[in-house]
Amino acid sequence: MSKPWVSLKWKAVLLPSLLLCLIFLLSSLILAQRLEHAFDATRNEAAARYEREVRSLLGDSAIRLQEIAELLPHMAGIQQALTTADKDALNHAFDTHWPGLQLAHSVEIALLFDDQDDLLLNRSSAEPLGAVLSEAHSWAAAVNRSERPRIELRCPDHCFQFASIPILLSGEHLGVLTLGRSLGESIIGLQESVGKHVGLLIAEPDGLEPDSGPAILRPWRMRVDAIGDAPTNLAMLRSVAQSHPRPTLEREPLRFQWDSRLLELHFFSLTAPSASARSDNVNQNEHFLVVIDDITVDAGTMRNTVRILLMVAMLGLVLGVGTLLLILLRPTDRLKRMAQLLPLLPQQRYTQVRDALVKTKPGMVEDEIDVLEATALQVTDNLERMSGEIDLQQRELLRRMDEIEVERDFSTRLLDTAEVIILTLDADTRIITANRHALKVTEYSTQELRGRPFSNLFLAGYTSQALHSTLQPVLSGQRQLIRHEATLTTKSGSRRDIVWLHSAIRGRGAALLSVGLDVTENLRATESLNWLAAHDPLTGLLNRRRFEEQTDRFLSLLGSNPDHPDHKAALLVLDIDHFRDINEVGGPQTGDRLLRLVAEHIQDFLGQDYPGQPLCARLGGDEFGLLLADTLGRDPRSDAQRLIERLKALNLTADNKAFKVSASIGIALIPEHGAEVSELMAHADAAKIRAKQTGKGLAQVYAQDQSGQPQAHQRLYWRDRIDRALSEDGFRLYYQPLLDIRSRQIHHYEVLIRMLDEDGSIIPPNHFIPIAERSGQIFRIDRFVLEHAVAAQGRYARQGTNIGLSINLSAHAFDDDGLPDLLADKIHEYGADPSRLMFELTETAALSDIKAANQLMNRIRALGCLFALDDFGVGFTSFSYLRELPVDIVKIDGAFVRDLPSDASNQTVVRALVDVARGFGKRTIAEFVDSEETLLLLESFGVDTAQGYHIGKPQPEIARGQNSNPKDGSP
Repeated sequence: MSKPWVSLKWKAVLLPSLLLCLIFLLSSLILAQRLEHAFDATRNEAAARYEREVRSLLGDSAIRLQEIAELLPHMAGIQQALTTADKDALNHAFDTHWPGLQLAHSVEIALLFDDQDDLLLNRSSAEPLGAVLSEAHSWAAAVNRSERPRIELRCPDHCFQFASIPILLSGEHLGVLTLGRSLGESIIGLQESVGKHVGLLIAEPDGLEPDSGPAILRPWRMRVDAIGDAPTNLAMLRSVAQSHPRPTLEREPLRFQWDSRLLELHFFSLTAPSASARSDNVNQNEHFLVVIDDITVDAGTMRNTVRILLMVAMLGLVLGVGTLLLILLRPTDRLKRMAQLLPLLPQQRYTQVRDALVKTKPGMVEDEIDVLEATALQVTDNLERMSGEIDLQQRELLRRMDEIEVERDFSTRLLDTAEVIILTLDADTRIITANRHALKVTEYSTQELRGRPFSNLFLAGYTSQALHSTLQPVLSGQRQLIRHEATLTTKSGSRRDIVWLHSAIRGRGAALLSVGLDVTENLRATESLNWLAAHDPLTGLLNRRRFEEQTDRFLSLLGSNPDHPDHKAALLVLDIDHFRDINEVGGPQTGDRLLRLVAEHIQDFLGQDYPGQPLCARLGGDEFGLLLADTLGRDPRSDAQRLIERLKALNLTADNKAFKVSASIGIALIPEHGAEVSELMAHADAAKIRAKQTGKGLAQVYAQDQSGQPQAHQRLYWRDRIDRALSEDGFRLYYQPLLDIRSRQIHHYEVLIRMLDEDGSIIPPNHFIPIAERSGQIFRIDRFVLEHAVAAQGRYARQGTNIGLSINLSAHAFDDDGLPDLLADKIHEYGADPSRLMFELTETAALSDIKAANQLMNRIRALGCLFALDDFGVGFTSFSYLRELPVDIVKIDGAFVRDLPSDASNQTVVRALVDVARGFGKRTIAEFVDSEETLLLLESFGVDTAQGYHIGKPQPEIARGQNSNPKDGSP
């Protein structure tokens, strides 16, 4: 059952007397306040009336003075003197009227200036003009320019009012007339008008003498120029000046007690605008008119009335408060306790607040205090619940702040560690911020970069206008991103090639985010790659492909112009005799040195002995190709023999061993021996082989009898040798180790094929593979190598040496559709591990037929085998196709690895090839590793595997186990 509810406002009015007392008290206070407001209003009206009287008096005085000045030039004699500009007549005429001006109008100063600001007339009955005369000149100059009247107030010793008017007669401006008179009479008129004492206070300069007279108000730095009841009021003003600050314009009236009287001083600044509507300019002064008003009687009456009202109100208030205290004693105690409990809520002491509120004893009826306590109890419960929720939210917020901090640190570290230039630019393309890599590349400090124009610092050849035009689409929002390339000039003067990406950003004054990628090394690598695409890196000569391309163009030129002077030409193929022996005995370094010496002598020979435009190239291995243009009238065979004799004169030594150098040259004449590059190369190669068979160290011109028996016999000979080797087990597999550079372990070997000669010596593949490719026997060789290599892997696996083998496939493997099926059968037959078998296909072969290469690779990889792309980097056009070929590993061509420690260009190429392969997710193998120094360089470049004589030479058997270490060049 709910209790009745009674409001506190009813408890506060239980006694009628309390209500009457309160009403009386309020009435008394309101009445007293209204009396004060009425008194203040009366005083304000008086002040306003005084001000109106002052302004009216000054305005009327100015108007009368201006009217007199306007009338004076038209008086008898003065007008004619002004018109004729007769100064004597003007003075005489003015003297006639001057006494009347003084007596009738109180004019004390008269000045007349011509239209050139020269003083024509000066009359004064006051103190010397002094500074006033100087100011009058300036007034006259201003009035002459504007032709408008001017009213001024000046108080040098006494206050004067001046009126300067332009003199206009018959529409002609003749000069300026200035009249001045004292304010003394105006003050007397004002005193009579307001019925109060009026005084004039003039500002005095600093540095007054101690005894300056009773009229000096030293604290205010003023002098009393005139005042009513001077003895009494001067004493009063001096006393007020000692106890009150200097009055200022627009300040309230100054009230104070003086000689048992309450006085009110009204100060009116003489700097206010004149009441004359015809005056536009008023100077600023520090002079005042003061009105002295005795308000003793009015203030006393008002104070007595207020005192009585307040006494009555206080008595009623005491009675009312006493009664109210008796009524509100207990409620106020409860409110006090509530006030003590509320501060505990922010301290989260909810239990203490709840216990105190529950213990409160309820009264007979409910009131606002009861509702307040119930509400406080509910608020306490809600706050306790919200506090728990806030704690959870705070913990979540802290967690998010930690995540944001981590992200911010990540962004900061990313900016500082990213190997790109990151800048922010303002709308004028000036640099705001730069990351650490930008400072590193440009060699400037942050202070040197900040505020620098982007175009001046970074973009050689760019003007600010050109750069702004380039970036305008991003700045205007038309495009989100702009890319361009430019050359950066560092602080030291070096140049870097940069690719820039600009995008718009907002915030902290930034307008652009510019990201620059330094592609200097890439461009240099590209230039090097382009050069290597056409040249042999060891000798610097053209490579076989470029030689054949240029020879083909030469032949096309001859075919289209039979009368060309170079219609007679010759193609030569030079092969170094006994090169294999020299390379094996003296080592790869000796072989490379011999190749370079031969290349140099060929170039010297062509440059000195052949005046045409010959071509020279290294065709591969120890073979060189020469195209001799314009052989008309020359004997190519004699020229070739002279070249052979020069090579025989070479002195080649290594490890105290001397090697004899000789060469065999085959010659194909153009156009006698063919009009196609392939035909000429084949004929020159056949002539070379004949030269070697004849006795080596000779030059042989291609010759074909009626049946072509010499060349046919040679091909038949090698075809028969290949058939007998395949049927009589005349081929041998050799194994060359591959080193895992990181672990320094050998897990893999490349399978190489050799032929046994009749005397038991080994014949390298370059003697029989070309014949096999032309005769179609290459298919049987591919299958022979595949079958025996798979059998070897299975055999070694059964012996506990689960090594991996790399098997080379020829370009003709694309045409052998049964090859993948044969591989699957042999893997099953010999129990080989397909994941340990890797097939190698040369880059040139793969790119010759991308589609067939893909099909073959996918079928073999489907069996679980790996695929490697051999001679990677030779063609360089393969980069774009690398992602299309399903290869796992790329083998960097040995031409780039040979002499790697001493060849900076090859280092750039190898590093670029590794980056390209890694970018496509491929592992890398480097061939021709012949020294520890080369191995360490490859390791620093990130190459995965190494192969070469330093790792191990090809051997007929794998003599060590699976985990072998390279030592002394052995596997």
